[in-house]
Amino acid sequence: MTGCGSGEPGSDLPRLFSGSDVAKGIAALRGDEKLYRKLINEFIRSHGEDDARIGAVLAAGDGGKASKMVHALRGVAGNLAVSEVYRITTQLDGALRHGRPEVVERLLPQLTEALAQIRSDAQLLRDEPPPVMSLGSVRTPDLAEVVPLLEKLVALLRQRRMAVLDLLPRLAELLAGTSLEPEMLLLLEAAERLEFVVARSMAETLMSRLAEFESRETEDYWRSGP
Repeated sequence: MTGCGSGEPGSDLPRLFSGSDVAKGIAALRGDEKLYRKLINEFIRSHGEDDARIGAVLAAGDGGKASKMVHALRGVAGNLAVSEVYRITTQLDGALRHGRPEVVERLLPQLTEALAQIRSDAQLLRDEPPPVMSLGSVRTPDLAEVVPLLEKLVALLRQRRMAVLDLLPRLAELLAGTSLEPEMLLLLEAAERLEFVVARSMAETLMSRLAEFESRETEDYWRSGP
């Protein structure tokens, strides 16, 4: 992949992230390179294997769920200026919406390559590679309460309304002790700093992860029978 951006002088991020517009991503965070690194690692932890997840969902014939996953990945990639993933998911989103399976089949390997490149680059940011999120957790979030609350939060973040701060304590309480807690902590930190773009990115990540929990619950229901 070709480099498409540069960071601050002396930064190694342009060399590391060849598929991202690093300067744009850092600028969106008001020049906070440390936060950008943290969010890139979180992106990989949460979305680093989305290509396999999307492929599996498509193979199972659930185009609607695949479209939601692609849309969520596209949103987070756009917010972090992960330009190559954003470009591919934009095309994937259109192909899924317009029923063009041949285009989807062509784009999925490109998505796999782009995510593999970001994962490989990010290993140089720390001694251990970022772990990919596991759906296993100490407990499962209460979807009936979390999903509507998170949807309301995303809507408020889009409007950049301070009312988001009123919803965060309850959401943090609901997600404490689950595998979604790390994303929730980053969301809380960003919102408290009034970094609404970053907070919305983390909220969209949470939405995509919750969709996976919902899918698991549905599968468990049908396995066990009504």
